[in-house]
Amino acid sequence: MLKRIRIRDVVRGRSHELGPEEQVLRGSYDLFHPAGPAQMQGDGTVEWMAGGTAHVSRVVSTPLGSVHVGERVLSRLGDPTPGAWWLCEVEDIEEIPGDG
Repeated sequence: MLKRIRIRDVVRGRSHELGPEEQVLRGSYDLFHPAGPAQMQGDGTVEWMAGGTAHVSRVVSTPLGSVHVGERVLSRLGDPTPGAWWLCEVEDIEEIPGDG
């Protein structure tokens, strides 16, 4: 069964539909209201600004198809900026009949 997953960019307020194969990052629960994108560091962590303070979280890569509605993940969202990951909330997971 194929899936179409709708996520909402928490920072910019835009919705996007992505496939289950899209790689996203899971981080800590304190990654809640970033002022912009989180920046991937070279050591398996991301850094983001919130309330004028820098924060760091360890992250793990996972396919978007393994998430659930309401979960928050970091996604590239096609951003060409190297290392930029946007905090997104999973709004809907639609199962599409078909091969797969």
